[in-house]
Amino acid sequence: MPSLIKMTEEQHKEKLQQRHRTGTIFANLFRVALVVAVVALVTLIVDVIDEAFGTVLVAFAIEPESLADQPLDELDEEALGTILMDNLSEGAFVSLIRDNVGAVTDSTFVTDPMSITLSGRRFPDSMEVDADAATIRDITPEQQRDILIANTSRAQLLSWVNSEVVGLEILDSWTLSDTLFRRSSIYTDAADSQANDAVEKGLDTAGDVTASDEELTAAFAPMIGEENAAQLVANRDFTISVINQTDDQTGNNRWVQQAQEDIRAAFASTPADRLNEDQVRDDVIDDIAAGIAGELSAEIPQSAADEIGAEFAPAIVRETFDNFDDNEIEDLFTLLIKPPLAIAIEQGTYTDARLEFRSWLNQSFLTARGRNSIPAQASLRTAILGSVWVMIITMLTAFPLGVGAAIYLEEYANDNWLNRIIETNIRNLAGVPSIIYGILGLAIFVRALAPITSGQVFGFGGGTGGSIAATLITAIVIGALVTGGLLFSFSRQDAETRKSLSAEDRQKVEAEFRNRALTLAPVLFLVSFPLIFVITAIVLNTFGSGDGTGETLNGRTVLSAGLTLALLILPVIIINSQEAVRSVSSAIREASYGLGATKWQTIWRQILPIAVPGILTGSILAFSRAVGETAPLIVVGAATAINADPTNPFMVFTVIPIQIYDWTSRPQDQFRDIAAAAIIVLLFLLITLNTTAIILRNRFQKRLAG
Repeated sequence: MPSLIKMTEEQHKEKLQQRHRTGTIFANLFRVALVVAVVALVTLIVDVIDEAFGTVLVAFAIEPESLADQPLDELDEEALGTILMDNLSEGAFVSLIRDNVGAVTDSTFVTDPMSITLSGRRFPDSMEVDADAATIRDITPEQQRDILIANTSRAQLLSWVNSEVVGLEILDSWTLSDTLFRRSSIYTDAADSQANDAVEKGLDTAGDVTASDEELTAAFAPMIGEENAAQLVANRDFTISVINQTDDQTGNNRWVQQAQEDIRAAFASTPADRLNEDQVRDDVIDDIAAGIAGELSAEIPQSAADEIGAEFAPAIVRETFDNFDDNEIEDLFTLLIKPPLAIAIEQGTYTDARLEFRSWLNQSFLTARGRNSIPAQASLRTAILGSVWVMIITMLTAFPLGVGAAIYLEEYANDNWLNRIIETNIRNLAGVPSIIYGILGLAIFVRALAPITSGQVFGFGGGTGGSIAATLITAIVIGALVTGGLLFSFSRQDAETRKSLSAEDRQKVEAEFRNRALTLAPVLFLVSFPLIFVITAIVLNTFGSGDGTGETLNGRTVLSAGLTLALLILPVIIINSQEAVRSVSSAIREASYGLGATKWQTIWRQILPIAVPGILTGSILAFSRAVGETAPLIVVGAATAINADPTNPFMVFTVIPIQIYDWTSRPQDQFRDIAAAAIIVLLFLLITLNTTAIILRNRFQKRLAG
């Protein structure tokens, strides 16, 4: 035996203190890691909220105040519908109904009876019209309005009023932090963005830059006020007089002469081998700009003086400036109008545009159909519905398959080399990049199974259904045989256990199995039928690259996306479910067997109730991952420019992450704002799923503990 190491009391205390120091170091490292994680999360949330709310500079084709006596946001459905009816032409109003309410979207909408063109739509109770005979043209505009209101939400009507009547356009936007802490810079930035338009409008009203002072003052007065307009014209004259100063002795422009003298002095004082001509000219430009701004600041605001100096100094130094022409005077007006224009925007007297606080996350953004290519009219409705459809298919596919596979591997599979290879590969698949699953989905679901995922075999998407009747009948027969075979297999697995029972107990067990089989058979059939149907369709050759008419089938549908994401999270669900089933104490199994329960009874009544919290938690976390996936759906073919809501699994689709990706890739700042609003929706969805997992886990744990 090796001798024990003997330590003195002092050595023991030193070792103990060393261990405490090591523990303290690691504890502090863990605290730092937690703090970094929390700070990163808070920074992300704050940044998203900062972008999703803020100030916008808006312009209108028609002032909203001229349409109603109260703000548009406070009007009811009837008032909004009336505004649309009164301000749109008859054809445009009917087209709006056709595109958003009609059951058909072609020219037959105005010629066929409303029982066809508005099939399945609601008609107002007060409208006494024979829908089987009357067309949309045969009813009054008021009745057309009532049909539109009956089939449309208030948020959608408000969105149409803003886009089709008011002509709402967002010219610029600022974040929430800018709104709270840098308000003055917003007015300046807004004036910068509007200066060119304001000058162009004013000069068009006056005629041109050669108009008289009185004409120019009258032209600019409605935008910046009469006093500011008169000062603007005076500042123009003063600025021209400053820049056009001439030298009394030479008669040359004073600034041009000063620039030439400064350049000659710099060349004379600097050795040729160290002379940088570009740098010399840049320094002289800065000096001339500062000199011009210094003289101008006596009469005009410093900010405008600095901009004017920076604008005209380069041309003076390079001797390309002679006298003010029309274009240069127009540029001068643009620079001089910014300070009074900023004041007018701040006071709300500038009529062509105004500042408003805007929450990009609003009811219209969530529920109205919009145009995602225009920030002011963008909507997340289609993406939200697409995400819901995709996740439903993903859940219905991945959850039963994943849990079933986990139960088989843990409770039924033998410990042999084949099952060990399967388990190893499942764990490896959990770490495969998601885009690989996208490629797999593209090859299998989008292309190979296009007649099924496009809905052609079901009669959707323009397909005729082909030999769907034969496929269904064959699949039902095979499904029934497979279900019967599985039930027979389950009964044989417990045969040895029943032999050890008495005749009376054996009869009870067999009767119980028959009752359970009647309950289990429909479940087994429904779970296995989709796979059996696909295999049957392959065998019967009911699909190919087209529908038999030469048309290429479109398998880039909700169904393909849902199945692809189901493959993505299936390994994760299997692994989590295996761990949950494995965590159930073996003593529970042995006690159940000891009381005469069969293997399936033990699994169904003992193991699964205990494992459910872990299974649900792992599955919902897997679904949370699927909600935020983008790469596989891009490969599968998620669209971004669609406005049609998905109403069945065989439609083209988009989802929230794809829409966020599309908006963030656009150059305008407003698209980043609406992307931030969409991120908040996505985060809310993820938090909801994770919270649901925690609640379900706690509820099942309390039930087991009670």
